[in-house]
Amino acid sequence: MKLRLRGQSLRLRLTKSEVAALNARGFWQDETVFGAGGFPALTYRVESSLVEHPEVRLTADHSAMVMVVLPSADVNNWAETAKVGLYFEAPWGLKVAVEKDFQCLDPRRDEDESDNFDNPNAGTGGHAGCGVNL
Repeated sequence: MKLRLRGQSLRLRLTKSEVAALNARGFWQDETVFGAGGFPALTYRVESSLVEHPEVRLTADHSAMVMVVLPSADVNNWAETAKVGLYFEAPWGLKVAVEKDFQCLDPRRDEDESDNFDNPNAGTGGHAGCGVNL
């Protein structure tokens, strides 16, 4: 899973197997460690739940966790269709995108994209970058 923070936006991109795991198990998470001994760390998690509306939760102690909680019906629909992503805005203005991670049309030499979704722009002469610009 890729995490991108930019200003008041949070974007998470998941590969095919990560989307499948989220849909089957109800969550997917990853972690980045910033120090020796395993902490501090930043854990980022997407969770499927019976909530009516998507939400963002943050916890912090020796490490931090950013959790995006999505309605399970929305996750299932997203996982089973060609829909690119799920989008919402938190009450304090944070814009959140949870998207399928597409293969780049111009592959990166140091990144394994074998588990990424097929790029819908492949063969169209469209945008030469990664994913879909939304």
